Amino acid sequence: MGFLSEAVTPVVETIVDAEGQKPELVWQQFGGLIGMLLDLAENGGYPEALIRNVRYPIKLLSESVAPEVFHTRRNPFTPKLRYVENPCKPEERWVMRSSCCHYDCRVDGEKCYVCPKLTPEERVVMKERLLLLRPKE
Repeated sequence: MGFLSEAVTPVVETIVDAEGQKPELVWQQFGGLIGMLLDLAENGGYPEALIRNVRYPIKLLSESVAPEVFHTRRNPFTPKLRYVENPCKPEERWVMRSSCCHYDCRVDGEKCYVCPKLTPEERVVMKERLLLLRPKE
């Protein structure tokens, strides 16, 4: 845990301090991406050996590291996955991000389809727009 507490956490905190943000913003992004990776491995038809290789480091991070190492109330590597339907294939589910990535704060940026800040109504409008932009088969 020394590497995390002595190297990784201070780097994350320095970056977010420079941006005037909270460390949780970055930690939640890591946790959400880990959740997406695990979901892909488990539901993507990959061999069990590969899935075990993905699960193992996630298990170490989520079960062996106290939240205090990240200066947070909960370990960010234990994400609670939420899903939205794929706008083009309703039978598929996409993992919703665990926190907003703030892409919409950029010039001409907008919220992602899997943004947790997107309201259900906004997601319907975005789905309709995405379906209109989809190439015809």
